[in-house]
Amino acid sequence: MRETGGRAVEGLNGVLLMAGALARLGCWGEALATVEQAAAEQRQDEAESSLADVLARVTADLAGLHAGAPMAHDRAIAVLRQIAAVYRRLAPDDHAFAVTLRLLAEAEWDLGRAERALTHDREALPVRRRLARTGSLEHRRQLVRTLERLSRGLRAVGKRRAAAKAAAEASELAVELWR
Repeated sequence: MRETGGRAVEGLNGVLLMAGALARLGCWGEALATVEQAAAEQRQDEAESSLADVLARVTADLAGLHAGAPMAHDRAIAVLRQIAAVYRRLAPDDHAFAVTLRLLAEAEWDLGRAERALTHDREALPVRRRLARTGSLEHRRQLVRTLERLSRGLRAVGKRRAAAKAAAEASELAVELWR
C-alpha cells in the first residue's frame, strides 16, 4: 500500500486507476508522475509488458477530458509528449504509441501548429507500417487512415507532391483491403 495524491492505494492496478482518475480531474502532471512511479517500482519485464497498456488508458483518459471539444490544451499536449517519450523507450511498436502520436497530431492541428502535427503523423507512419505487416486487418486500416491524414496535412502546408504520394499509397492499400 502507498500514498498517492493523499490517498492510500494498493497494488499496481490501484496506482494505475488513481493515475486515470487524476487525469480525468485535469491533474495531468500528477497522473504521469504516478504512472512513472509505478513503472519504476516494477521489475523491468513487468514494466515493459504492462506499461504500454497503462499508458494507453491514461492517454484515453486525457483525450476523454475533451470529448466533443478540441483537445487543444498545452498541458494535455505536454503530458501526451511525455507519454510518447515513455512509449519510444519501452514500446516503440505498440498500437497505443501510434494512438498517442495521433492524439498529439490532432491537438497540434487544433492549435494551428501544422508542422508539429506533421512531425507526429510522420513518426506514427513507420509504427503503423510495422503493425500492418502483422497482417491484422485493423492495423492495415489504421495505416490507410494515417496515410490519409498525413496526405491532408501535407496538402494543407503546400507540400503537394508528398501529399499526392501519401494519398496514392493510401488508395492502393485501401483497394487491397476491399479485395
